[in-house]
Amino acid sequence: MSTAADSTFKLVELDSRMRVPLRGLVAEGQSRFRAEVLDDGTIMLSPAIVLTAREAELLANPERVESIRTGLDDVRGGRVSVLDLDALDG
Repeated sequence: MSTAADSTFKLVELDSRMRVPLRGLVAEGQSRFRAEVLDDGTIMLSPAIVLTAREAELLANPERVESIRTGLDDVRGGRVSVLDLDALDG
């Protein structure tokens, strides 16, 4: 959670096309945000990503996520084997 002590404050102004410069406030590579206008007029930008419906479905299933994590751990740990697909066609 951010506090005033560890936040970056910068006064920004709208340009003639109603844009706000965010240089110096945004992490490198971050280009998409969810914008929320609060009751008091505060505009809050939260970093966002886009997922396909299939990706969201996958991430909503804890067993699938755990299976993927286990598989990635196996690969990192060198616990892999080569599968000869031609041998399966038998």
